[in-house]
Amino acid sequence: MTEHMDSEVETLNNSQQQEMDSQINQLDITTTSEDINNLLAQQYTTQNFVRKRYESELEAMMGHQKNEYRDWITSQVSQMFQVSPVATPLGNRSSMFVSQQPSMEESFTIHLGSQLKHMHNIRILSANVTELCSPLHAEESLNGLNMALGLYSSSLCGVVVLTPSIQAQANKNIIKNANKSTEFHFEQIDVQLEKIEKQIKNLSTAGDSIGSSNSNSSAEGSATPSPTKKSVPRLKTGDFFITKHSNLSQTHVIFHLISDEPINSPSEINSRHPVILGLRNILKTASRHDITTLTIPALLRHEMSEDMTVQWCIRRAELVFKCAKGFMIESASWGGAELRWVIGRV
Repeated sequence: MTEHMDSEVETLNNSQQQEMDSQINQLDITTTSEDINNLLAQQYTTQNFVRKRYESELEAMMGHQKNEYRDWITSQVSQMFQVSPVATPLGNRSSMFVSQQPSMEESFTIHLGSQLKHMHNIRILSANVTELCSPLHAEESLNGLNMALGLYSSSLCGVVVLTPSIQAQANKNIIKNANKSTEFHFEQIDVQLEKIEKQIKNLSTAGDSIGSSNSNSSAEGSATPSPTKKSVPRLKTGDFFITKHSNLSQTHVIFHLISDEPINSPSEINSRHPVILGLRNILKTASRHDITTLTIPALLRHEMSEDMTVQWCIRRAELVFKCAKGFMIESASWGGAELRWVIGRV
């Protein structure tokens, strides 16, 4: 249904653009500026109506699927206690899974620690971040089966995705992939993001109230205390927020790490940079919540640019892996799950 919505919206955009171009060409001849403004408002209303209609139908369909899934689970559990187990017929095994596309990757096994050694697996692969967050049932591969089986295990998978600090918003392609199927175990990603934004606003409001009370107490006795400006809630570089998923092919948890590094002008960073410290906090959170496989961007970037020379890439990758190594050694004292796989994505 999401594909149908995108297709209809794109077709509507094209037709509206053609209509708008023809009206602009006739400006001051047969049409006026007021006519163009009215047409623009009409087009916006039409497009918004189409989106709302599809969103309403999609929400109703997901709710119906969740109810069907709940009823099916209940019936299966009741049958398990009433009827003796019966062999489940299998279809053609050759058609159960499809072969995966080959990828550029290389794996290593390392041992970290001075006295008590801990074994970790390092895998370096070349992939797009949206490939790691593709829909669960897009391909009938073993990845989807492993993700489904590991959802309630103590070996969860996570991926780090860089996000600008404008607002608590995820990558648009990831949101699109997550909405291609019903989320049976957690809330839809849109609902999760809305709750995160509300929490950020509440924290900002609480901080403003504390700051205003301090300013009022310090300005006591003054005739005209200076007014306090209302700050816009915004995450800082190095902060991160988390979304949980059961309908993505290679991850259960997405760590959205805030990074405002310009795309066309890569900068030099050090081990005390906020993004590096944010990566440390992510590793600490993963260790505490049974996330044993974590995929991180080896260059702390999702897109390549002409300014990213080979030497720059080598320096950045060395810094990221050295810091990750130190954090993994440090994680032995944090307690919780042991990070078994660290995947560097280039």
